[in-house]
Amino acid sequence: MSLSNQNIIKFKNDFINNIISSIKIQFLLNYRILIIILFLSFIYFSGYLEGSSQSLTAHDEGLYVGRAKLMLNSENWFTPFSTAHHKTVGSYWLTAISLKIFGFSELSARLPSGIFSIGCSVLVYFISNRFLSKNASLISSILLPSMPLWLQYSRYASPDIPFVFIILLIILCLIKYEENVLLKVNKADIYLFIIGILFSLAFLLRSFMVFLPLLGLSPYIYHLPNIKNWDQLKYIFLGIFVGLIPTILSVYMAYAHYGISALNSLYFFAKDKAIGGYSFKSLFFYPGNILILSFPTLLISIIGVKSVLTRRGNRCRLLLIIYPLIIIIILSIMPTRYSHYSLVLFPILSILFGEAFNTTLKLNNFSLNFYFKILGLIFLFISFIFFYLLFFAPDNNLVSSIHNIKSFSNKLLPLFVVYTLAGLSILLRIFSNYQIKYIILLLALVQLFTFSNLYSTGRMGNPNPEIKEFVNQVDVSNILKSESIMLIDIQGKDRTLMQCYIPKYKHLANSKQLGKLINYIIIKDSKLLDFKPSNFKQVTLIGNYKELVLAKVILNNI
Repeated sequence: MSLSNQNIIKFKNDFINNIISSIKIQFLLNYRILIIILFLSFIYFSGYLEGSSQSLTAHDEGLYVGRAKLMLNSENWFTPFSTAHHKTVGSYWLTAISLKIFGFSELSARLPSGIFSIGCSVLVYFISNRFLSKNASLISSILLPSMPLWLQYSRYASPDIPFVFIILLIILCLIKYEENVLLKVNKADIYLFIIGILFSLAFLLRSFMVFLPLLGLSPYIYHLPNIKNWDQLKYIFLGIFVGLIPTILSVYMAYAHYGISALNSLYFFAKDKAIGGYSFKSLFFYPGNILILSFPTLLISIIGVKSVLTRRGNRCRLLLIIYPLIIIIILSIMPTRYSHYSLVLFPILSILFGEAFNTTLKLNNFSLNFYFKILGLIFLFISFIFFYLLFFAPDNNLVSSIHNIKSFSNKLLPLFVVYTLAGLSILLRIFSNYQIKYIILLLALVQLFTFSNLYSTGRMGNPNPEIKEFVNQVDVSNILKSESIMLIDIQGKDRTLMQCYIPKYKHLANSKQLGKLINYIIIKDSKLLDFKPSNFKQVTLIGNYKELVLAKVILNNI
């Protein structure tokens, strides 16, 4: 065989092997992404088919859903409110679109959060894949919902998770931009344009909240190659301008409708949240809440922080350490104390968990051994809490979203067992430091499945089951579907929930404003006495919700 023929055969073999290798890589990638999507779809959407086990939280779910419904009912997506609004209207658009397509239900209201939460895990996989092994990246993405606060907001009707998704997409684009610049690929500037658009869309979604991750990412952005040149910066500004078009349009229409108060309401709301007066309590609120509401991920992420500091380069440190540190500092000096403001940090904690899992832990490391002993004691303390809830908890409400401890305490048995075994195995040194990682991984998975089951069965995340019982009563349901309901002097939480669950309604200050001969009203039962005999012929009670009653009122001729 001639040399040229051998070269041709070798070229063919190499070409075929490269194709096969590429197919294998794509298959493995798609396989892992498919695992993430299917697994988290079950975690986030289970329980919605049985609608009686789900209900909305009055604040803030009810507010977001009620305002989204107002947009749909008024067919006004920009200025549906009676007065100037304090948030950008993009906060409600995703919920309104979902309600428009699928109709009203808890699933359609919460669907955007679940979908974007799955997207966040996919982005966590791609981001962490730049630093970690593929298996560690998969663990990072899968364990993101094991943190209680993340799981709660992934099954919550609000724009917080979609906002985090955009921020993660910005981070991925920054990484892709840097890679393309180093490889001298011409399309690197496209990523800067996309980043500008994404920052503007994040502003449309959460208004001035976008400056929190922007400040956190500023050291990372500053150290990007060529980023300080105008030739690169112009793409970011162009993207920002293009992305701001819907925000500019909405603000212009609000200004035309409400006047200068449209601008003032946006500004002063953000000002009050950011610098409305410092409270010393804020200094410890966010670190404490992050520790509790990300448990046990944060405790293991500390090992990941140590690994990043000792093993990773400056770029990784800016993203995985400096970025969350800046956000924590900013949140701690802000006067507001809202747990969901810290959600933007949770994907980073998940990546650091993967970094810890990816690290080979040395057995002779004294500080690591001491750390694991503390961790074992914490796990045993947590198991003691679960033991108390299992056998000695009082039969009352624990918090607004958890009803009747006795009704769900048996579901906590797996957590009691796994925390007890993890604590004892760590303290008694049954396993090596390397094997402890798998114990903690098992613990996080058991916690994920346990809390997912509590949410799906309505034992958590179902704070207002009474409203569902009320609107699902046959007589009540038939009337709500066909009639417009007059809500007479309904305020607070009841007003918020009624706006969500009643298809057609109108608010009235008092019964004197009734303008039809026959009215269906919801009013406090004590205020039915305000109807004077001279004003009505007949009042028929149909159903009741707490101290409120649904009644059919027939007035005298008016």
